[in-house]
Amino acid sequence: MPKAKIIMLVAILNILSMDVFACSCSRAWRNSFLSNVGRFDVIAMGTIGQPNSDDGFGKPYLNITNLYKGKVNDSIIQLVDGGLDCRHIWNADSGVQIIVGLIIDNHKNNQNEVQYYGAGCITSVLVLSEKDRVISNSKHIDYAGQVRKARVSWLFRKMKLRKFERKFKPLPH
Repeated sequence: MPKAKIIMLVAILNILSMDVFACSCSRAWRNSFLSNVGRFDVIAMGTIGQPNSDDGFGKPYLNITNLYKGKVNDSIIQLVDGGLDCRHIWNADSGVQIIVGLIIDNHKNNQNEVQYYGAGCITSVLVLSEKDRVISNSKHIDYAGQVRKARVSWLFRKMKLRKFERKFKPLPH
């Protein structure tokens, strides 16, 4: 096979193996929630909210009930919605209880409030079930096709809440 064809074949395979939009955490080897605890600025349990807006562009928010890591100024924080920039898309129904690993958005909004986002290419959102378990695969989570094999830990897609909480140190009260 001529050298030019080999180079062309390698280039095509390389392009096909990359994501269309490159994420800073794209193709993370460790995409489970617990393996990325160090990446998150804030880890919190709370209820997702989607305010009703006349223009249809209400910003999602999180009503925090338990803070595991980081600092927040209020018990209700604004979430930055995702899209092609590898941020989580917040399309869950209002009232869904989640545990989420958030990253602080360095760009302030018009009200100069701190905003937070969940990484869309690693497992950053877990749903709290009625059975007191955290679940990585749920009808309430949309990873926009970026997370492959979303997991709570390296092995598990579900985990009891108490066991999950023991995996990292919670903040002192």
